Amino acid sequence: MIIWLARCNISFNSLEDKHILLYHEALSSAPPPSARVIATTIKKVARVVREQVNKYLSTMKAFSITTDAWTDLSMRKFISVTYHCLDPKTLELISFPCDMLYVPESHTWWQITNCLKAAIDTHTKSSLLTTVVTDNGANFVKMSIALLQNVGKEVFDNHSVGPDDWEDCADNMNDFECLGWRCVCHTMQLAVLDVLQTSRGSAPSSVAAAINTVREITIYTKRSTSLINKLKEVQKRAGRPVKVPLLDCPTRWSTIFYMLQRFDQIYIDFQNLALLGSFDEAEFEIPCGNNIILIRHIIRCLKPLEKFIRLLEGDQYVTISSVPTLLHDCLTSLQEIGREEVMRDLSSCLINSINVRLGFILEKPNLALCASALDPRYGHLRVVSRRLRNEVWDTLAHWAFDYNDVFEEPESSDSDLQQYPIPRQSRTGVTLERFREELNSFRAIFEGEDSQQLQAVQCPLTYWKFCFEKSFSCRILQPLLLCLYCIPASSAPSERMFSKAGDIISRRRSRMLPEMAQDLVLIAGWSKQTQFKFSDCLDRLVRIEIENGKLSDDGEDDNDFLGVECDDIAVV
Repeated sequence: MIIWLARCNISFNSLEDKHILLYHEALSSAPPPSARVIATTIKKVARVVREQVNKYLSTMKAFSITTDAWTDLSMRKFISVTYHCLDPKTLELISFPCDMLYVPESHTWWQITNCLKAAIDTHTKSSLLTTVVTDNGANFVKMSIALLQNVGKEVFDNHSVGPDDWEDCADNMNDFECLGWRCVCHTMQLAVLDVLQTSRGSAPSSVAAAINTVREITIYTKRSTSLINKLKEVQKRAGRPVKVPLLDCPTRWSTIFYMLQRFDQIYIDFQNLALLGSFDEAEFEIPCGNNIILIRHIIRCLKPLEKFIRLLEGDQYVTISSVPTLLHDCLTSLQEIGREEVMRDLSSCLINSINVRLGFILEKPNLALCASALDPRYGHLRVVSRRLRNEVWDTLAHWAFDYNDVFEEPESSDSDLQQYPIPRQSRTGVTLERFREELNSFRAIFEGEDSQQLQAVQCPLTYWKFCFEKSFSCRILQPLLLCLYCIPASSAPSERMFSKAGDIISRRRSRMLPEMAQDLVLIAGWSKQTQFKFSDCLDRLVRIEIENGKLSDDGEDDNDFLGVECDDIAVV
């Protein structure tokens, strides 16, 4: 019942409805618990779930987090925290929601940093935070730098010192990629907006005018219920699938592409409505002829970008090792499209914008390129120059050396990953040259003549697990693998977490207190995890109640249900 309430969109008081009570009375069964009892039990279950989360995270060597900000219908501010890690024993990718922090103050960078630092310290103090994946907001970029560098503790206590010292951080990607990871899907969306935004975009005027016309038609149609019904009737009479126009949103990825694609699918229906006089009062004309051809050209140019985002934001956990190859394929497709004269200008604008936002991925050593080097499918690194390959493998050797020690010294930070004098010996007795030799042996395999056979590898972690089982010498690379492959490519997990929170904190539950919302989001997320048995949390709660004398050994209440004490509980 608790899981059901966490997933559905009804008020807790619905359990006290007279029809439900009559139903239970007709079945001669016990009545359902009251809203008060449910609220108390949810708080206790959430506490046990958090204990399980902390216990599990304490066994992890390294982890990364995705985080984002969200505001509910009552204008209350929340910050999501989703943890990502690799099981050191099985090398299994694990991703699960951990916190939805209520932040009543403004979402300034120091407030966000303080909240996240406190949350991380609560869950784990022994694991290494490798990076923070977030969007391109200036406050979150500054938070990532401060959190990962462990810089400015005095700034957190003295707010007047902080913001002025970090003004340039959010605008300089080159100084950021080694300190954190911006969501590549959000960054690609910004690259598209830089070109296609009507106000300041660099796209040709005809392209901007065509997109603006489609947007005006979509807005005009969606504002009229009668016009939507007429559109559906026209489609039904013509025997076509019923489809309504889609409106783009700057904060939603690829929505310009989907808006134009949907318009192209139903523009004939719009023309039929125009013949019936449905748009006589509108200040625009329905596109036809050359304008439709132009819209199709724009769709074709945006298709590679939509594919890039779609492959990285999917429900399946995607690491950053796929990013360089997908980005190279996207740019190559745009270059091929740009060979056609009619699409040359738009294609060139998109390529330049992408290079400004994401070009560093294929130009200098970074987290994504280093992770790609360790992926047997992309380890050949043919998407970059020979010189850059050498730099990437050299960077990996230094990182492997440092991460080999950092698990024993959590206070070390990514800022310490600099060029070390040679030879230097780690506490485990492994020199930097030893790491180079081991990495070079795998580089020879990935770049060798038999590298084509590695394309059949479904998951790089499966390959590395096999290597660790067969060869003891290569196990010195495991810390490096745990740190790089726990980083997701996008912040989609946080977006999905807020999507679920939006279902929980609905209009019917607008008076729900933030603490109850946090508990429900945590329970809803953990109840779907395949790596954990949610029933174990409930069994542990029952054992705790029995030990405290709240329940008898047969599971029946001695007093109130699970010892209800609701004076300080958020009752919905």
